[in-house]
Amino acid sequence: MSNVQSLKSLTDSSISNKRQSISEKIKGRYSKELVISLGGPVGCNLSAVINNLKKALKQVGYHIEYIKLSDLITKSFEEIRKKSPNKIPADLKNIDISSSENKSYNHYCNLMDIGNFFRESYEKNVIAQYGVEEITHRRANLASPTFEKLDIDPKDSKKRMGLS
Repeated sequence: MSNVQSLKSLTDSSISNKRQSISEKIKGRYSKELVISLGGPVGCNLSAVINNLKKALKQVGYHIEYIKLSDLITKSFEEIRKKSPNKIPADLKNIDISSSENKSYNHYCNLMDIGNFFRESYEKNVIAQYGVEEITHRRANLASPTFEKLDIDPKDSKKRMGLS
């Protein structure tokens, strides 16, 4: 066997092992859980898309947990406004975001301003972090017996997510 053939055989074997290793890792993480994120411009009728998607997923047996990031933004902003009002910029102190049913132009502008405030004050991906935290919280509530068996506190998101 020549050196070139020997090297090719070794490389082919190495690639095959890596593929198998990756495949095994993927199989080990297999889950029927879907996390779908949708976004669109104001007025695009995203609610129709959401309703059709929810209906289709329910028909094939999925449990639906609907999370609206604007609700999480509103809740977090109200908590900060209540507990630490001095952290809120003057132009945001008196805005009304109490009703998500208020679909006015000002309502959407206020939500965008608050989102910008969060990204500037914390991290650029802070809104996504709110979403992940909410998913983690809901998983714990849906599967609390699992966490009890593992002696893991469902409120400790780092342990739940396998982080240290």
